[in-house]
Amino acid sequence: MDTQDPAWRRHRVEGVGLSFEVYEPWPLRTAGSAESGGVFQQVGNTDGVVFVRWGPEETIDAFVPRLSDYLTTAIVTGDDPVTFRGRSARHLLARTERRAVRVYRPGPAGPTHSESPARVSTVEAYGLVSRGKPFLIGHLLVEGTPEASVAGAERIVESVEWLD
Repeated sequence: MDTQDPAWRRHRVEGVGLSFEVYEPWPLRTAGSAESGGVFQQVGNTDGVVFVRWGPEETIDAFVPRLSDYLTTAIVTGDDPVTFRGRSARHLLARTERRAVRVYRPGPAGPTHSESPARVSTVEAYGLVSRGKPFLIGHLLVEGTPEASVAGAERIVESVEWLD
């Protein structure tokens, strides 16, 4: 995944007026509309994801509570005003800790039992407004993600270009 790899291409999000690079071998999913939605790229062979989310609820203030749930605790480690690609933004750093749980799956002879291990992840996101819409761009990376994959996720976020 070097900088000259032809698998890198630009992806446009007209609704919020930006484009960014994506890495074609990694799965890419788009959901929603021009008013509210997201683009999600799985960080190859990991549980990590790079995201661009836009819409009325896609602010840092609304995003932080969504990082926690019954199994996951989020700890904000940084929340600062910054300039992101020439525009004012908030920069969020967080750590999520997901506890281990028993998992039951159907099997030919009845349910099978296994354990989903505990997982620690880091979240980095920028929150800003473009074309009048709040949006977030960032990534969630599981502890132990290979350096090349971390570099790829960071490249995607840092590749943002404004369409206007």
